[in-house]
Amino acid sequence: MANVLFDDFCDADDPSRSLGYSLRTEEEVELMARLGAAYTAVQDAVGADAPDEVYLDSPD
Repeated sequence: MANVLFDDFCDADDPSRSLGYSLRTEEEVELMARLGAAYTAVQDAVGADAPDEVYLDSPD
């Protein structure tokens, strides 16, 4: 999933660069930035190589 958010669809760490391409509005940019921050927090907490179940079970 991370590669879709961070590589394929847009750079969730800096989604403003995707405005007008894969993101249509400033609201979408803000939402993607929030999603990217949340995902990064979970990834930092559980580890990048953790299985999907660990991500899904994370309270974050």
